[in-house]
Formats: sequence, C-alpha cells, structure tokens
Amino acid sequence: AVVSTQSTGEELNMIPGSVFEFPNGYSHLFGAERFKVPEPLFDPLGTNLRILGGDMLAAQHVLSSSISMCDIDVRPGLWSNIVLAGGTTLLTGFSERLTTECHAKMTSSTKVKVVTGGNTTDRIFSAWVGASILASLGTFQELWISKQEYEEEGKLIVDKKCP
Repeated sequence: AVVSTQSTGEELNMIPGSVFEFPNGYSHLFGAERFKVPEPLFDPLGTNLRILGGDMLAAQHVLSSSISMCDIDVRPGLWSNIVLAGGTTLLTGFSERLTTECHAKMTSSTKVKVVTGGNTTDRIFSAWVGASILASLGTFQELWISKQEYEEEGKLIVDKKCP
C-alpha cells in the first residue's frame, strides 16, 4: 500500500494492520511496513536507498524528466494522459500518490491525469504484451543483438545497430 504523502512513523503505526496469507499457507499481520516498502518509489533519497551502486530516481522525477524531453507542444497532452501499467502500479494508492507528487512538481495550470485502464491481469502483463508485439515486428528483428555479436564487440554493438 502507498500512503498519499510522506508520513511519520507514528502516523503509520496508527493505521490498522492487514493479515496477508502466503502461498504456503503462512499468515502474518503487517502494519506500518506495508507503507514503508513502496516509499522509495517516491522518495528514494529520504529512505537512503541505493540500488546497484547508483541513486534511484523517484517515479515522479522519471516521469517529469521524460515528458520534459518531448516537444513543448505535446507536453500538456502527455501530462493529462499518464497511463500506468505493470504490477507495481497495482499497489493500493499508487496512482493517487503519483498524481499528488506530479501536481507538487507542476504549475497549478498544468492538468495532470493518471489513467489506470484495464483489469488487474491486463495491468500486470501489459509490459510483457507490449514487448512481445514489438519483438514480433520484422523491422525490430533487425535490431536484435545476438550473444555472439555482443561478446565480439561489447556494448558498442548497441550504438551500431540502434543509432
């Protein structure tokens, strides 16, 4: 679950816990940790999280940076059509928190709309479905890099095949 804004430990401890049953039948009551686990998605620096030796960027920062790299004329349309996909976006409160964080980064005149279309199964597998469609395109297959090509040329092969 995701809290709507950054909360203190005391506030989180006041929220009732939830019992989760694992596939092996084990049940456990989880309290404040339910909210602490996804917090690095929105505030990685506040949680002192370092992944693979590098700093992680907050979801709203990645989104803002991506949109700011696009043509200025299409940015309002992108901000008002943010589509969430993937299993992590199914966390309770994720879309609301992302909307709140994006509003905090934007001017009041910018309309931010986060869309969570489809059913749960569609959202979980949408990235895989999209990738399989892309991989099946003949034009994309020309960009494939074999293990042998990578071993022979290293990471420079990416620049050669995907300019």
